[in-house]
Amino acid sequence: MDRNTLRPLTIVSDNQRRLSPQQLSTSTLGDELKIATDGLAKVFTFATDAERAILSAGHAADGSVWLSNGKWNIAPCYQPENQWLSWYTRQYPPTEDVNRSVTEIAVKCVEQSGIGQDDKTDLLCVSYSVQQDEMSYKLLDAHIAILVSNIYRRLPKDRVLFVLTGTGAQEEEREGDNERYHIPTGKFNITRTANLLNMYFGAIYGSDNYVETCYQNQIFLNHKLIDKKNIKMGDLLRLAQEFLLQMSGVRNVYTSTQLTTSDSELLQRIRNGFNIEKCGDLLIDVAPGWQLVNETTQTTTTSRVSNIPFPIIFFGAGIKAGRVESTVTVDRIAPTVSRAIRIRAPNACSAEPLF
Repeated sequence: MDRNTLRPLTIVSDNQRRLSPQQLSTSTLGDELKIATDGLAKVFTFATDAERAILSAGHAADGSVWLSNGKWNIAPCYQPENQWLSWYTRQYPPTEDVNRSVTEIAVKCVEQSGIGQDDKTDLLCVSYSVQQDEMSYKLLDAHIAILVSNIYRRLPKDRVLFVLTGTGAQEEEREGDNERYHIPTGKFNITRTANLLNMYFGAIYGSDNYVETCYQNQIFLNHKLIDKKNIKMGDLLRLAQEFLLQMSGVRNVYTSTQLTTSDSELLQRIRNGFNIEKCGDLLIDVAPGWQLVNETTQTTTTSRVSNIPFPIIFFGAGIKAGRVESTVTVDRIAPTVSRAIRIRAPNACSAEPLF
């Protein structure tokens, strides 16, 4: 949420209304690789959407390309624009099979960009999309096989490390299932809740617009008005937390003060996803099985607190065959890759490498 305009932005929007990594406030593997090689490493990313292409590219890539409305898009923030990339996207429009198109441009990148041709480590990130059916996964497997075989055709096996992972998948909630099987459920309307909270503040401090907006499960307060009225933000947040916790469907309420000052390990995951400049003053944790409804944006999301398993596969140079049996989390991947290619981990990494 942009606090100045009160309009939601994508994570790759910037101040010039272009797509860039400007909102990304940490370094990435590609950034650290550029630093480690004094800018000589080549970093390219290809994906079926802008978010994955740009976020995997980081701030200093040589090129980032994605698909949108059946056309190639090149991130304009990485300058100078790569010549072969411009030529390819003009000459070879994407096909209806987006994963095939991403594979083909990634293969062409290996052929044309000079990746792997010197003693500096390079990085190629390829992101696919897949439907939750057997045929989609078979096709995905075929595209990955094409990419791997083409890379091995051009580069020695002892000079390539592949890392394969994914976001995992979970079953979509079917509307009516919870009611049908008597599972506790309900609708928590964030828009109405924000209005009720504003009325509650009005009853205490006088009628006014104390709540600026709401976004997803977050409520944004009017800081300028609160300062003008000489109301202590800590007191206001405490009152809001107590008020919201009384509502049906609310499992917990976190305040911005709580998340920025507490060092509780129980809050670590929530705190890691909180940014004081971009997130709300109040974060509402909706009870599992309940639906978070926003009447303004016409969106409905069912809360589900569940483990989502995902694959992590390392194979290639320097990797011995084996299986890590212990439970791991996604934040272990970046430091593991960093250690494998002998660079420092991205600057927000706090997790240990897997090996």
